Amino acid sequence: MTGRLAPYDLLLMPTRPIKAHELPPPNAARELVIEHALEVISNTAPFDITHRPAMAIPCGMSDGLPVSMMLIGKHWDEPTTIERPPHLSRVLLRRSRNPAAHDC
Repeated sequence: MTGRLAPYDLLLMPTRPIKAHELPPPNAARELVIEHALEVISNTAPFDITHRPAMAIPCGMSDGLPVSMMLIGKHWDEPTTIERPPHLSRVLLRRSRNPAAHDC
C-alpha cells in the first residue's frame, strides 16, 4: 500500500458497493445489462487499473444471494494476498452462520 495505507499489508473491503441482486433476464435490453454491470465495479475498478493483487473472498449469504469481501495487497505482493484468504474465509463464513451475527 502507499500513503496512509503503507504500514498495512492488506486492505479488506466490500467487493461490491451494493447488495447482490438478481441478474437481468436473458432477453434484457443491452442498456439494462450494461447498467447492472457498471453499478458494481466501483470498488474493484481502482485496483484493476492500478494492478494491485486483489481477490474476492466468500463470507456468506444475504437474502439468498452471495456476499463477499475483497482483499487487496501491495504491489508485487501476490503471495501475501493469496495466503490469507483460506483462514479469513473460514472466519467470515463461521460468523455468517452464527444466528446472532449480522450480514457481512
